[in-house]
Order: sequence, then structure tokens, then C-alpha cells
Amino acid sequence: MKKLNLDKLNKREKILALVVGGLLLVFMFKILIFGPLVGKLSNVGQEISQTQLSIRKYLEIVERKEDILKAQEQIQRYSGLKGTDQEKMTTILSKIETGARKAGLSILDMNPQATVKTGVPPTIYRVQLRAEADMESIVDFIYNLENSDILFKIDKLDLSTRDETAKTIRIDAHILGISFT
Repeated sequence: MKKLNLDKLNKREKILALVVGGLLLVFMFKILIFGPLVGKLSNVGQEISQTQLSIRKYLEIVERKEDILKAQEQIQRYSGLKGTDQEKMTTILSKIETGARKAGLSILDMNPQATVKTGVPPTIYRVQLRAEADMESIVDFIYNLENSDILFKIDKLDLSTRDETAKTIRIDAHILGISFT
């Protein structure tokens, strides 16, 4: 290999050779040293941002701990519905019938409807109810459902009378029993 002799070059060629050599040295330094260092620092910066976001989320959960525990306690109250879907529907029908009997409702017809499964809890069990009673008994029935150990929701409620003089009111209701298990 021939040795490059800078003495034979004129001043411009020497400056050009030094500039080209300097630029090559800078690019090599950038590619071999700064490139990987900047890439690692960028990854570390992203990891720090993700960790800070996670910490903020966890701190928010810790701050809301009391609210979460209260909500869990309320939901836990309604965890009395256990077993297979058929057993759960039977329990729901039984609770509705017991509540109606306590309140003095005359059940004309009570039919289970399609069960709505969302894949994750809750599962919703529908019941169609037709009954007759006076207004006080209907209010007692709704109160009994509200204070049951099963979470009930009255989805649809139609009240009608047979005639204007009758004290008896006919009730058509769609009741939802909600299971968290």
C-alpha cells in the first residue's frame, strides 16, 4: 500500500484532504458512537414515559381506593346469585314470587325471557310479569325487589286499570335480574 505524501500536494489540496478526512472522521464517529447512544437514550426515554404513565394510573387508583372499596362492598351485597344459568333463573323467579306474595300481588303470568350474556359479568336474566294489586301493594313489591340480595332492575313498567271505579291495578313489567358471577 502506498503511503499518502501530503508534502507533494499544494495548499488547496491539503485543505481539501483534511476537510474530507475530518468529515469522514465525524461521520464515522456519528455512525459508530452517537447513533447507538442516541437510539438507547430514545428507548430509555420511552420506557421512562411509559413508567410515569403507569405510576400516574396506579396513584389515581390508590387515591380512589375508598370509593372502589365502597363500590365493591355494594356489588358484593348482590352476589347471592350462584349456580348454573337455569339455577340462577329459578332463584330469580323465586325471589320475584316471594316479593310479590309479601306485597300482596296476584300474579297472573310470569315468564322467563331470553338471557343476555355479554361474555363477561354481568349476565342479565329477563322475566316478564303480569299481576294485579292495589297501588300500595305495587309500591311494596318494588320496595321488596330493591332490597333483595339479587340486583333487580325494572326495565319496563305499565300500570293500567280495568275500569275507572276499580281499585285494582294491572301491572305489566319486564324485570331484569343481574348476576355478577
